[in-house]
Amino acid sequence: MSMLINTRSGRLGDFIQILEPPASIHGDASVVYLEYRCTDERYIGFEVITNIGDDIRSPWVKVFQKTFKCHKNVDSSHTKVKRIRVKLPPNVGYNVNAFNINVSETSNTRLRAWIVESDWWPHCRRQRNCYTRASVKVAYDTSIPPPFSRPYFRVPKTCTSFGWMLLFYATSFRVPTCPFEQGNRIVYI
Repeated sequence: MSMLINTRSGRLGDFIQILEPPASIHGDASVVYLEYRCTDERYIGFEVITNIGDDIRSPWVKVFQKTFKCHKNVDSSHTKVKRIRVKLPPNVGYNVNAFNINVSETSNTRLRAWIVESDWWPHCRRQRNCYTRASVKVAYDTSIPPPFSRPYFRVPKTCTSFGWMLLFYATSFRVPTCPFEQGNRIVYI
């Protein structure tokens, strides 16, 4: 939880937190509730960052971001709650099938929320560093399931033909094997 106190008036200032942060994020079915309070016109951001690949020293990649404007609260004791539906990109949020060939392994996933002043918004948006420039910010550890534990990516349900559904069922629910496993067959005598 993060809070900025107005030292001149003794009133509570800007505040942000994620209510009950999820232990893991699944495809596009995850919902996060963001509780916040603004004392002036500000921008609020929520993002999911992770390391992609096997190397934990790889740079953080932002896989989801949502930004909205926060208007001044007349009563500084009340907070607002916003519902955010997290939709991960297919390579991070879904299992492998014919519609999602490139799947990535993830590690060290974090949920971050921040409040930045309106004057800083154009600069930090251009340089993509709003979290570091924010005066109020929070971060929570979470995880993204391994690729074979994720749901399968489906085509949109609008006007799908029989061929598309056949391709989905033919390529989903099958665990791929590496070439080494395919070449060595066990022969029983």
